[in-house]
Amino acid sequence: MSRVAIIYFSGVGNTQAVAMRIRQSLAEQVEADLFSVEHLPEEFPWESYSAVVIGTPTYHSEPAEPLMEFLESAAPERSIPAFLFATCGMYPENCLRKLAKICKSRGIIPVAHASYRCAATDGILLTPRVKRWYGHEKHLQDRIKADTAEFLRRLSEGAKERMPRYKWYAPLNYPNRLMGKAVTLPFTSTGTRASAAENAQAAVHGPPSR
Repeated sequence: MSRVAIIYFSGVGNTQAVAMRIRQSLAEQVEADLFSVEHLPEEFPWESYSAVVIGTPTYHSEPAEPLMEFLESAAPERSIPAFLFATCGMYPENCLRKLAKICKSRGIIPVAHASYRCAATDGILLTPRVKRWYGHEKHLQDRIKADTAEFLRRLSEGAKERMPRYKWYAPLNYPNRLMGKAVTLPFTSTGTRASAAENAQAAVHGPPSR
């Protein structure tokens, strides 16, 4: 194994920041290329990679649509092992399982998966007094590094498929999910997106350079 692709979609910067940290950890042992799904080449060179990392934010318990649309048309010529991750404000519910199912259907085989709790921009807007929304989980960098090392270990030992389990409590969140979809505020301001992205990057990597 010599080259890994990291493909992600990021709404306000959390998933991008985690993807960048994963790349940093991978680069200690293998070559790793980072791709935002919005800027992928028209014909993605799957044959150039021995493994892939795929990351998504959790939107109302589901993966981001731009990433899902890309995966629906993905056509690697051989099975390729994958580490899937999701960022979330509280928990990902079955987001990772939905992502894993479409990946598997396209020959992208999940062999590792993880979720990372990050600052929740929508939570801040809707309930600004809830302090939990403003910060990432403790020891986020250490978790990312450990998960990345475990992914590489599994690859070196001949990784086997590991699908995320179905979360039985998912139906309990349906009312919250429906309400969230009804009141979601679109982030169309470039300034808002840039500011949120810088905050997320700073939380994972330290302050961005200017």
